[in-house]
Amino acid sequence: DLVGAFQYSGARTLESAVAGVRGQGLAGGISGAFSLAKLRKEAFAVRLLLQRSGRKTFRNPLVIFLTFLASGLVSAGLGLTFHGAGRDTNGIQNRFGCLFFILWYLSMMTVGSLPVWHDDYLVFMRERASKVYSTTSHFVAVVLYDIVMLRLIPPAFFGAVYAFIGLHEGHAGRFIVTLILANVAATVMTLMIGLVSSKVSTANVAGTVVMLLNSLFGGYLLSGRELSPALALVAQVFPGHHAYAMLVANEFHATSGWRFTGEVNGREVGVDVTGDDILDTFGFGGAAWGAGLRALLLIIAACLALTHALLKHRWSSEL
Repeated sequence: DLVGAFQYSGARTLESAVAGVRGQGLAGGISGAFSLAKLRKEAFAVRLLLQRSGRKTFRNPLVIFLTFLASGLVSAGLGLTFHGAGRDTNGIQNRFGCLFFILWYLSMMTVGSLPVWHDDYLVFMRERASKVYSTTSHFVAVVLYDIVMLRLIPPAFFGAVYAFIGLHEGHAGRFIVTLILANVAATVMTLMIGLVSSKVSTANVAGTVVMLLNSLFGGYLLSGRELSPALALVAQVFPGHHAYAMLVANEFHATSGWRFTGEVNGREVGVDVTGDDILDTFGFGGAAWGAGLRALLLIIAACLALTHALLKHRWSSEL
């Protein structure tokens, strides 16, 4: 029954531990919404929730194992497919396609975060009603665990084949940072979608559609020059739009030695171009890594703030 499940979840141990910290804070005479005692209590509750999530995962590690295995296999396959990308037209196209595929794969993998809020919702409601921990503690623990365990490591697999593919030498750091931020931004967006959806099936449909739109507005499938002002504004909401521009700017900006090639009357002809010429040709002339970085951080902050507010509202409305 529900009471038995609550007891089995370890909530009583959690409640007593947090209560001990609460008592220490009161004994110290520290009060106020942002008091040191409250921060200590929240941090302690988050740590215990993370430990409980960790124990559950290591009892059934299949999900994490498959996530890492899939990322490793995909990155290896990508390296073999795009190995030694050239600097002619074919090589330029391969680089654009390779960068797009990586973002598409990582964004679609975040759909796995959609059921997070539903999996332990009854446990959360029971423990929250008992004041075992706050809504904020639960929110921080869920977000941290999902991001740290599932979203930070997969981009490293693609960083491992960066040089093997032949991408811009000396810029692997920015490449990995971009993938991590794009992955985190897509994750917090799917977490928000999962929270506002009443059913997991609804969340799966909505999350998949949003991630497909994220890929559509990335700039590879649809040229930004062809977007109406309204759609160009909509594109700014999606992390893929900014992340892809960051990746291509990281790859081509301030570089040289590229060559557009083709055949005319059976003869191969070509013209030497710079990396910035390539960016201008494909509509990324204004792409800047720093601007994209700020946009991704803004999307992450906005989605986290909205998700936290929605979770608190949902909790208060169901009291």
